[in-house]
This record gives sequence, C-alpha cells and structure tokens, in this order.
Amino acid sequence: MEEIRLKDRAVSVLDKALGLQAGHAHRLQLQTEAAEQQIAALRDQQRAEPKAGPANQSLPEDRDLRRFQLKIAELSSVVRKLEDRNSLLSEERNELLKRLRTQSLSFFQF
Repeated sequence: MEEIRLKDRAVSVLDKALGLQAGHAHRLQLQTEAAEQQIAALRDQQRAEPKAGPANQSLPEDRDLRRFQLKIAELSSVVRKLEDRNSLLSEERNELLKRLRTQSLSFFQF
C-alpha cells in the first residue's frame, strides 16, 4: 500500500511539473508572437517610408529587426525544448498511472 501512495505522489508531482512547463511554454509562445508582430510592424513601417532618408536612420531599425529575429529564434528553441520535455513528462506520467492501476488491481485481488 505504501508503494501505491509513493507512486501516486510521484504522479502528482509529475502532473504539477507538466502543468508548470505547459504554462511556461505558453508564455514563451505569447512572447514569440508579440516579437513577430513587432517585426511585421517594423517591416510595414519601412515599406511605407521613402528610402531617400539618411542611412543612419535605417541602421538602428535594422539592428532592432535583427535583434527581434534573434529573440524569436531563441524563444522558438526554448518552446521546442519545453514541448519535448512536456511530452516526456506526459509519457512518464501515463506509464506511472498504468503501473499504479495494475498494482492496485493486483493488490485488491488478493
């Protein structure tokens, strides 16, 4: 019976960790979308403005654009890693639940 309680606690801990990881992945996804919107706005602004302006003015915008692109790539990488981690935690949780059910059934049959 103690083993069942321990496994039930392990499942609860994994379930909580999975929820936290999912929340973190969702926040990162929202940040990625916001950065993509900022890049789109910068591109639209650059298209709308005439190109006759001084070269110094477009240089900071190019830096911002590049910085946003790097941030998007970084956030996308983090999201992929978190999704992989969530998948592993979910599989481990399901395996533990299956073992818990099997053991509890065999425990109650005796």
